[in-house]
Amino acid sequence: MGSKFGRLLIAAAATGAVLAGTAGAAPPAEATGAQMCQGNGSLFINGAVDSGFTWQLQGGGSCSQDAQFPPSPTVVAQFSGGGTSSTLGLCSSSLDVTNLQLNVTVTYTDFTNNRTWSEQQTWSAAASTFPLDTPFTVTTSGGAMGAGVMFSHIFLQCGNDGGKPSANFNWTQTA
Repeated sequence: MGSKFGRLLIAAAATGAVLAGTAGAAPPAEATGAQMCQGNGSLFINGAVDSGFTWQLQGGGSCSQDAQFPPSPTVVAQFSGGGTSSTLGLCSSSLDVTNLQLNVTVTYTDFTNNRTWSEQQTWSAAASTFPLDTPFTVTTSGGAMGAGVMFSHIFLQCGNDGGKPSANFNWTQTA
């Protein structure tokens, strides 16, 4: 099994587990059905063990309406945001990431109807992992609505120092 395929299976399993508890969430007014989104971008993490860590991310990708497989993207997503965590998993004095809270703005463009809208999301996890896959839940002001996973391309190196910011972001949400 290839590493990319293996990561996608892990992401799907994590997403499915979290979504099982969020199936009743209200969808945003701008879209219909479910979305499966995948994007690439950058992830910068700075901080110190005793004062917490600051995360900054940005990127772009595409979303497939109604969680089609294989995906046939009709929506482009641009995202950026930042936030904090108390620990940084294997890269701090803890085995896991705790209190991850990222405020993310996602701007969607649907090319089937030439419509663009933005959505404020919170990507969070009470406990997660890093620098391995980092699962998270997706919420909006309307409540829980999905789950995702970040794959950092830092390859178990703790400090990116701006030199290795590449990351992959996958999330599924009711829309």
